[in-house]
Amino acid sequence: MPPPTRVLIVKLGSLGDIVHAWPAYVALQAARPDWRLAWLVDPRWQPLVQPLPGLHDIFPFNTHSGPAAWRRAIARLRQFDPHIALDWQGAWKSSLLAWLSRAPRRLGLASGWLREPGAHWFYTQTIAPAGRHISHQLLELVQQIAPAAALRPMPGMISPADQARAQAWLREREIQSFLFFSPGGGWRGKQWPRERYLELGRRLMSLKNLAVVWNQDPGEPMPALPAGFHTFQGDLPLLMAVAARARLALGGDTGPLHLAAALGAPVVALFGPTDPERNRPWARHIRVLFQGRPAPAGQPAHGRYARGKTPAPELLAISVEAALAACQDLLAASAPDFAEVAP
Repeated sequence: MPPPTRVLIVKLGSLGDIVHAWPAYVALQAARPDWRLAWLVDPRWQPLVQPLPGLHDIFPFNTHSGPAAWRRAIARLRQFDPHIALDWQGAWKSSLLAWLSRAPRRLGLASGWLREPGAHWFYTQTIAPAGRHISHQLLELVQQIAPAAALRPMPGMISPADQARAQAWLREREIQSFLFFSPGGGWRGKQWPRERYLELGRRLMSLKNLAVVWNQDPGEPMPALPAGFHTFQGDLPLLMAVAARARLALGGDTGPLHLAAALGAPVVALFGPTDPERNRPWARHIRVLFQGRPAPAGQPAHGRYARGKTPAPELLAISVEAALAACQDLLAASAPDFAEVAP
C-alpha cells in the first residue's frame, strides 16, 4: 500500500481566523480520513486546533522568532515531507513557509482575495473563489484536492475537564443565564465604544434576568464594572467552555465572538469597518448590524482595514437602541434551542 497523502495546513493565527478555518478542516478530514494532516500554528492558538478530529501533527511556530527557531521549524516541516501545502493565511510569511516545506503542490487564494497580494508568488495553484465568506473560500481550496469535501456539523471541541472548569467558574460567581460581551479587538477601528456596551448591558439586565460576562483582552487593565457585570480573563480552553454556555454573545469582528458563535452561542455581531459578507461569525442564530457599504458583486468583500485610534464611523453609526432591538429579537428567536452547535 502506498503511504497516505501528507497535507500541511498553514494557518498561524489569529483566533478568529482559525475559527473561520475550522469548517474547511472538518470537511477535508471527513472527505479524506486516510490522509495524514498537519497544522502549522502560532503557539498561542494551539488549543484551537488540538481538539480537531484526525489531526496527526501540530507544528507550533512563532514567526517573530529568530533565525535558529526558523531553521528548526523548517527542518520539522521538511521531515514531515508534505505532498500538499494549503496556505489558509494568505500572507507573505505563511506562503513562504509553505514553499520552504518543499511541498511540490502549494495552494492558495488568488492575489485579489489575499490581505497580502504578493503571497501568491509562492503557490503552484491559485483559485478565485466564488464564495464571499472566508470559510466558504477555504472550503473551495480544499475541494481542489478533495472534490467530495462538504460543510459538516462541527464536532465537540470542549473537553469534559474544561466543561467542569467553566461550570465551577460560573458557580463561584453565582451566574446562571448570562450575556457574553466581547468589547475588545485587534485594533480600535473595530471596537464599539465601551460606554455603549455598558448601557446596553444595563438595559438588558433590567429587562431580562441575565448577568453579563465581560471578556477582557489579556494584558489590558481590569475595568471597573457595575453590579451584575463579571470580568472574564482566563486561558483559551476556559474561554471556549464559558463562551459556549452564553445565552447570547455580542461584540465586533473579534476572535472571542467568532469562537462563541462557532461553539453554539447565539450572536449579535456589530460590524464595521470590515465586511460581514467575508468575516461574519459562523453561527446558527445570528443578527448582524452593519452600516458600511457592501462590496460590489464579484469583488472580494474585504471591507476597510482602518487601524485608527478611534472606532470606525460605520461602528459609531450603530446605536444602543439598534443593538438592544437585535438582542431582544435574537433572545426570543433562539430560546428553544440556543445551545445547539453551529453548522
